[in-house]
Amino acid sequence: MPQDWKDVVQSIRVNDPFGKSDTRINNVIDGWIQEERELSLIMSKTTGRACSTRRRRGTDTDIVALRSGHIDQLSKTGCLATSIQVPDAAAPIDVKADLRSRAIAYEMKIRAPEDRKRATASINWLTRQFEKCEIPDLEVRAHWPGRTLATRATLEEIKSDPNTLLVNGNMILPHAFDVIWSRDIGAAFDSRKKFISELESGILEFYKHAGEKVISWQPPPPKKRESSTIEEIVEESTVAEVPLDVERDL
Repeated sequence: MPQDWKDVVQSIRVNDPFGKSDTRINNVIDGWIQEERELSLIMSKTTGRACSTRRRRGTDTDIVALRSGHIDQLSKTGCLATSIQVPDAAAPIDVKADLRSRAIAYEMKIRAPEDRKRATASINWLTRQFEKCEIPDLEVRAHWPGRTLATRATLEEIKSDPNTLLVNGNMILPHAFDVIWSRDIGAAFDSRKKFISELESGILEFYKHAGEKVISWQPPPPKKRESSTIEEIVEESTVAEVPLDVERDL
């Protein structure tokens, strides 16, 4: 990151306003865009696959739009964010650096099972994927249907009692899980060299202990139907098409 990094971090922390033409901000954003590429290269070397940075449509070839988007996000949330796509991984790795809290977070969002009868069974499906997790503060966020707010707890808490993620004993099934590792790196965040070191080592640790283990639920393939059932489906389909044919004749 550029030499302006420390000044920008301190300004964001105390909510000092800044404009899009602020040279310090633009220098930091350019440094972050370069670091996005570095993270992709690091993951490519680690996995032996061509990893890439996921960007919003229209910003791949438009550096002005890309820079503007990062500045807007920094202004609204105090965060710098990116997303690294690893081929055949369950989900992209979303990376967020929070300049206000001096924390770096890594997370992956996966589809939750839809064939379970109880929410706790769905939660246990996820925790079984981390029987030997070496990150003690790994967290899980569960997303629920409708207006029910997402719930969050540490992996260890959920392993001890999967009901920890439930909302007032609600037994509806979650539709997605976020696997999260958030690290408060304290004063190291203000140092541009230490920040980069923590950021890059963190994504490797997260991938090793979570990213390469977690899988997203996939529905099973349809089972072979009985011949009588197939005939009924064909017959119903033929009957449904009759009005269309009649309409064409008219």
